[in-house]
Amino acid sequence: MGGVVYTVEDGIGRVELDRPNILNALDGEAKRGLARVWRSVADDPDVRCVVVSGRGGSFCAGSDIKEIRERGPVDTDTVLRALPGVMHPMLKPTIAVLHGHVLGMGLNLALHCDIRFAHPETRFGFPEIRHEMMSAAGAVVLPSVVGLGRGLEMLLGGEPIGADEALAMGLVTRLAQEPLAVALDLAAHVVSHDPALVRAMLSLARLGGSPPTAGAIAKIRLARDSLTKQPSWP
Repeated sequence: MGGVVYTVEDGIGRVELDRPNILNALDGEAKRGLARVWRSVADDPDVRCVVVSGRGGSFCAGSDIKEIRERGPVDTDTVLRALPGVMHPMLKPTIAVLHGHVLGMGLNLALHCDIRFAHPETRFGFPEIRHEMMSAAGAVVLPSVVGLGRGLEMLLGGEPIGADEALAMGLVTRLAQEPLAVALDLAAHVVSHDPALVRAMLSLARLGGSPPTAGAIAKIRLARDSLTKQPSWP
């Protein structure tokens, strides 16, 4: 799966973004690879928890801007399928391990994970507005995590924030010098319990922070379609 490495061991699915030479910026192929991973995770009863990380110096610096400028943005369904639990329901805990740059599509991906552990030097942001672009799915989910005001400040301002601020606003769960080790420890704990119990607890917890509904997905499509038809889209 181009740009994405997926492995399973002891009930834990490992999803690793693997474009380190460009800070794991996701092109269309990588987004489609993520979509295939989420389908595999959802359909595989042996996978009971998922840890998502990025190889190299960053988790993910967003979408591949060079590809967008040369070919235009990928279609909305490709974006949505690249996010866990949006187009393909998945009742399995998903833990994001964040470091370096977590921007744009990278932050969008992290927001759609249930738990986010980050290194203290991580930087977060939605810089799309600076490129006359938008993060439609991020605009739906971010305010439910950090509140409407802080969410709009990030989306409309486009300025990155540091890990301490992200922790204070609830964007990340915990800061750690070794966030991958913390995530794998939690994942091992999760898979040691009855999967039916984990699914039940997860389904109830998500009632307060659900992925986009069908109505929200329709609005995401409409918003992106209206912008991609504008000549200013890079």
